[in-house]
Amino acid sequence: MDLRWNRFVEFKWISLLVIIFTLLIGLPAPTNAAAPNLLAGETLTLLTGNSTTAMTDGDETTSYTMSGTQLLYDFGVQGKAKSYKITYSSADGRIFKYSGVRSGLINSDSLPASSVKKTVTGTFPSNARSVFIGGYTASTVMTIYEIEIYGENDTTPPSVPSGLTGVAGDTIVNLNWVANSESDFKHYNLYRDGVLLKSVTGSTYVDTGLINKTTYKYQISAVDTSGNESGLSEALNLTPVAKAPESPSGLTVTVVEKSIVISWTAVKDADTYTVYRSTESGGPYSSISSGLNGTSFKDSEVTPGVEYFYVVSAYNEDVKGTDSKEVSATIPKNLNPILNVTINEESVKVNELFTSYISLENVSDIFAEDFTISYNADLMDYVGFEEIEGYKVYNESKGTKGTIRFIVASQGEEYGINKETTFLKVIFKAKAIGTGTVDAIKCRVADTINEYDIEEVGCMQDSVIIKGPDDVNRSGSYTLVDLAISGFYFGKTAAETDTVNHVADQVVDGNINNDDLVYIVNQILINPNYEPNM
Repeated sequence: MDLRWNRFVEFKWISLLVIIFTLLIGLPAPTNAAAPNLLAGETLTLLTGNSTTAMTDGDETTSYTMSGTQLLYDFGVQGKAKSYKITYSSADGRIFKYSGVRSGLINSDSLPASSVKKTVTGTFPSNARSVFIGGYTASTVMTIYEIEIYGENDTTPPSVPSGLTGVAGDTIVNLNWVANSESDFKHYNLYRDGVLLKSVTGSTYVDTGLINKTTYKYQISAVDTSGNESGLSEALNLTPVAKAPESPSGLTVTVVEKSIVISWTAVKDADTYTVYRSTESGGPYSSISSGLNGTSFKDSEVTPGVEYFYVVSAYNEDVKGTDSKEVSATIPKNLNPILNVTINEESVKVNELFTSYISLENVSDIFAEDFTISYNADLMDYVGFEEIEGYKVYNESKGTKGTIRFIVASQGEEYGINKETTFLKVIFKAKAIGTGTVDAIKCRVADTINEYDIEEVGCMQDSVIIKGPDDVNRSGSYTLVDLAISGFYFGKTAAETDTVNHVADQVVDGNINNDDLVYIVNQILINPNYEPNM
């Protein structure tokens, strides 16, 4: 019985060893299952730029398919990763292990070809820092269902970042700090007013879109590849402020009536402008208007004969820019001249003459005038001028684009102009239908001491409506009948026609000729109510 019992025990031990050996052969390499999965739930970014969690979500029903080797993962420090477990299907694949970031190849493991889902495990050398996974060739298609990489459970956070400094600008803050030196450093968390603003890898950050005159509190922490976060740095308070605008340029001053108008060129980033004035060149200046949104200001609180000096400053919110260059102006004493152009007729007909009366008002002891008038040369012709007693034209210069310059002088002390006075008549002839304008565009007058340029608002204009003659039979519309009537009268004088019922002399030259018939035909062609014979 002892012999049989010994054989039974021996058989049991042998059977147990066979079972253990069989199990060991069928088991994958150890995976350090007790160690944490470094990739659990992490978003992986491939070399193609695509991002996915399908390979790390713990669910083998999800997967990611790629061509060639696309997945590179950096553990941040050597020796952190211990083992791996990968479930895949592929024609063939590899796992490359590096001591650096895809540099310093240590070794590689084969991922045998498998058309169905397959799980392979393996280990990492102690000096491994990064892993490169994918198909064996660039054309190899590989589907990965799950990757688990086990390693040390690092619980030591990086050191607290130091040296946080910054500069506040216009709606912007520039931050800098001393970079951390840990080998497993991953990124910094930047907090603004206690709320996570951004995760950055560098040691600088530009925070934009801020509200000026608002104080912001900044702190930073460091995070390592295991997700450990350091404490917060010392707080840095910064207040953005508006940028000081440039100095206004292009200042001009214009005397208008009894006021001085100051104008300038708009300044970039300026919200408002302030105008300063002094009665002495170089100041001191006093503010006479602030909070201006436009680029001009009319100073009406002035005394004629006093010279005023002006500078303008631009403001961006409450920040004042430098003063502009100084300009000055003086309101002439008792003088605000106006040169009038007056046409008495409201309307005239083609070929009729009409007169523009030139006069001065609001002046004192004026004895000479130099002015230019413009007119619509396509609607009227300049015929000439008619002098008025006591005033003589000494220059008449005709321009090429409907302008005429006159220089006129009084003929004796009694003809000095002190009230509204007409001193010249300018005669025109209407030649085309439309609204014709006679406009004084440059005006200068002089007394016996000074000469004065009249501002644009004081150089006046007037207009007249130029109408065509009535149609021949006065029906209100040009038709072929009108052409027939003038054809009937062809070769006669206007006086020889039935002027009561007909206006055969269309161009008003006293005769019925081709000019009249051509005019009538042109009017027929532009008559919208005349149906063309086509």
